[in-house]
Amino acid sequence: MTLTGPVPVDRQPAMKALLEQIFAPFIGQPLGVTSLALFT
Repeated sequence: MTLTGPVPVDRQPAMKALLEQIFAPFIGQPLGVTSLALFT
């Protein structure tokens, strides 16, 4: 989900690679959840 709309299909591989690089330390690691909000 982006704040500006969907990522165009042709840019998705580059976006995926960039996000995987940035979030590499967190991928596959457990993350604690202290709060949760549900919007309906």
